Amino acid sequence: FTLEQFIEEFDIKKVNPVSAVFDRKKLYWLNGVWLRMLSDEGYYKKFINWIKEYSNYQNVPEKRFFETYLTADMGYMMKAIALEKERAKTFSEMADSIMFLLADPKPNFDDPKFVDMKIKGKKAVLMRLFIKFEKYNEDSSLWSHEDWEADVRSIADEVKEKHGDVFMLLRFAITGSSVSPELFSTMQLLGKNKSLERINNFKEMIG
Repeated sequence: FTLEQFIEEFDIKKVNPVSAVFDRKKLYWLNGVWLRMLSDEGYYKKFINWIKEYSNYQNVPEKRFFETYLTADMGYMMKAIALEKERAKTFSEMADSIMFLLADPKPNFDDPKFVDMKIKGKKAVLMRLFIKFEKYNEDSSLWSHEDWEADVRSIADEVKEKHGDVFMLLRFAITGSSVSPELFSTMQLLGKNKSLERINNFKEMIG
């Protein structure tokens, strides 16, 4: 349906004078659909322009974080965006979702999924994960998802804990949250050294 066809078909007499009612959920959904249609590079450019424009407003609480986005490597940012592209419906959601990939996150220890975690020796499990991943190739692009998943499951079996709990513990260590992009891809993007650093730091935080 071209603009010319729209103009030809449009008739002001058919416009309802009653105030329009917008379904905000549908608008967010449509916005997400539009964003997902963008290439990773196109998304990156529009996202950065949004960051620059939004940061000009006064009293914006996130203002101190904007420099993080603006100084990050473009290639890295595009990979980070690709991880969240299917879920984020707005640039604001994207900004919140990928910050943990740009700066070390502050773990949410009040998250019910962490509070309710049944693992008894969390530090010991994290140490096993650290030792296992320490043997991985320095080039994270060479990692195998199948091997990574099997390694985490084998550690869960060794300590007699539920697989899901061990994966969730690892997710908290890497992302600081129970909600994040796919974990293996996240660790690949962060790289071996940063992933090990976060596991070790989280281990020390939980006392």
